[in-house]
Amino acid sequence: IYHMAKHDMASRGIKINGTVELDLGTMMKNKNKSVTMLTKGIEMLFKHNKVDYVVGHGSLAGPNSVKVALKAGGEQVIETKNIMLATGSDVVSLPGID
Repeated sequence: IYHMAKHDMASRGIKINGTVELDLGTMMKNKNKSVTMLTKGIEMLFKHNKVDYVVGHGSLAGPNSVKVALKAGGEQVIETKNIMLATGSDVVSLPGID
């Protein structure tokens, strides 16, 4: 843990200079970079496997249809044999940090 604290945590937004210090800007930049890399990886896999995807908030409209409020605006109803729902993620607060 000492080696990690001394050499790795600063890149994740945690600085230790006698005391532990939180650098929220660096932490968020690192988080955003990770999310972007994961998202681009999924996009690449979809493209490679000829999977179409739609970005927005969807709801099942029937056994083979999805109604999507598109992130770019508007609405789309998709009729298809197979449906894969990706629910995304939610923010988790760190204890003691408001």
